[in-house]
Amino acid sequence: MKIKAILLSPFQSLWSKVWAKADPEFKKTCLMAVLHAKWKNCGEDDICELEKFNSEFKLCPNVSILRFPTLFGRSIWKAIPNDLSDEHPSDRFFRRIALLTPCWLKYTEDTKAYIEDLKQLYAYCSEPTSQTA
Repeated sequence: MKIKAILLSPFQSLWSKVWAKADPEFKKTCLMAVLHAKWKNCGEDDICELEKFNSEFKLCPNVSILRFPTLFGRSIWKAIPNDLSDEHPSDRFFRRIALLTPCWLKYTEDTKAYIEDLKQLYAYCSEPTSQTA
């Protein structure tokens, strides 16, 4: 167990340094894509949903950019519920998500703006998906 920790430590340190220098808009794109994947139960191969999501939030010029962070949606956000049945969740719910956000996914120190982004994403993800035959 100690060997694993010793080997991972330099990698984690390098990752933290690289991520700290990443563009905040890129971090926002990653965060929104990861949460979207969690709440919509969307996979990286669900191109239609990713295109719809990107057209709504205008996160990136090419939807293929969203595929990589979408891979991690279910594994990063284990502590938040999948159930979006609450039409009007409390501010406490969003503050909890803000507190549970891994430090490397945070893209802003402005908590109010961050929570507003979460609310918009929640509203989008809680909309029923239309099934066309």
